[in-house]
Amino acid sequence: VAGAISSAAGPGLDRESDELISRDGPVPVGEVAVTGAYDLDARWVIHAVGPRYGLEEGSDSELLASAYKSSLEKALELGAPSIAFPVISAGIFGYPIEEATAIAIDTSAPFADRLEIVFVAFDTETQARLEAALESSEASEGPLR
Repeated sequence: VAGAISSAAGPGLDRESDELISRDGPVPVGEVAVTGAYDLDARWVIHAVGPRYGLEEGSDSELLASAYKSSLEKALELGAPSIAFPVISAGIFGYPIEEATAIAIDTSAPFADRLEIVFVAFDTETQARLEAALESSEASEGPLR
């Protein structure tokens, strides 16, 4: 997902990201950094760093929830009216999709009254898992989509 975002945003995003890393160092797992969105139809890109599944000594779920919560808090701090998420860490970071989608929905639900939250699925399996997580969550009656 990061590669698709970078490609769509254009070279300015990569330059700004490289500048942030060389100035501040890598973003810790569970935390975020913000750049401009460049060629994307957005104002900012909030770069959330999720865990690589199985490498965080039992704290995978807490770190994944922190990546969502940090993103949502940053969006509110910036005054963003909405935020769009892929399922963080469920791709090459190996997080099991069912667990990752449940964490995404459960962590995001408390913010849904202040922020439009959109989940983006890049394949039908992810879409089905997101829909199932929404249905089984208390957030199913809210504005998450």
